[in-house]
Amino acid sequence: MNRLSDSIETNLDEQHAAILWTLWIHRDKKVLTVPRAGLLELVHGEQESYGRGLASAEELDDRLNALEKLGAIELKSDDILIRERVRTRFTSWSSGESASRPCAQPIA
Repeated sequence: MNRLSDSIETNLDEQHAAILWTLWIHRDKKVLTVPRAGLLELVHGEQESYGRGLASAEELDDRLNALEKLGAIELKSDDILIRERVRTRFTSWSSGESASRPCAQPIA
């Protein structure tokens, strides 16, 4: 999978950040997972504390799929694994050159 082209095609917004934040604060610290059951309610609770909310379960699923595509999470049947490290790639729009950070690699 070409993560650079995937990331270019994925626009992240505050809803993505809210989902990641919700996953992070509700994670099992030993295995870095969050149960999928009840996630929408958890995200709504976090968003409501800031005066915002997700419209639907479909919107949540779309954003979870985008985060998985970027390698930030792994969707499993019953839970979501949070990736603490992901490979990042930066592209200079003016020169077209790219560089990656070798210390940031996905957890196996």
